[in-house]
Amino acid sequence: MMPNRAEVLKEKYQNSTGLPFAEVLPEAEIQAVLDEAGITYRQVLYTPMVVLWSWISQVLDADGSLSHAVKRVVTWMRLAGLKVPSADTGGYSKAHKRLSESIFPPLLQRVARMLQQNVSPAQQWCGRPGHWSVKG
Repeated sequence: MMPNRAEVLKEKYQNSTGLPFAEVLPEAEIQAVLDEAGITYRQVLYTPMVVLWSWISQVLDADGSLSHAVKRVVTWMRLAGLKVPSADTGGYSKAHKRLSESIFPPLLQRVARMLQQNVSPAQQWCGRPGHWSVKG
């Protein structure tokens, strides 16, 4: 039996180090949504970008704990050559609570457009482009 593509991708990201979604969900796309929503933030460790990337990893991770999400951030920062923060989960937890849920619908719409633009005709079902619908 052929493995489910979603499961293969999930396993790939679970086994990766750091914040793998930083490559898939570009900082510029997140920033554009924040700008459109008029959301500003201080330049701290847990920016909305870092919180989103670590939260997605946390959701997909078999462990799913705050401490493991913070370990991913620490690893990502170490690999990037940045100052490594404390492994304390308090900062991440507070930043996660501050993240406005209002950014999710427009962010999902942007991601859907990016996916649609990157699908070749060979990857389309019967040569038809996919239809992505995101309701706010």
